[in-house]
Amino acid sequence: MMMNLAGDLAPHIRVNCVAPGAIMAAPWEAEHFASVIEKVPLGRGGAPEDVANAVSFLVRSTYLSGQVIEVDGGWSVAP
Repeated sequence: MMMNLAGDLAPHIRVNCVAPGAIMAAPWEAEHFASVIEKVPLGRGGAPEDVANAVSFLVRSTYLSGQVIEVDGGWSVAP
């Protein structure tokens, strides 16, 4: 959908995507979250600020459209 919108709405509107990885949203997720973190190459969970930084980067980068930024500690490239 993001790719279609990026093409359809250009050049007036830029469309990008942020794909967050392991970010604990609630304390009751702690047990499951610990097992997920073992598979994250950076060895830690992300913070809401990590996602906010990616969004801020996209807002400031006026020549980017149709991009996905994976904020996942390397999960997407792990074997």
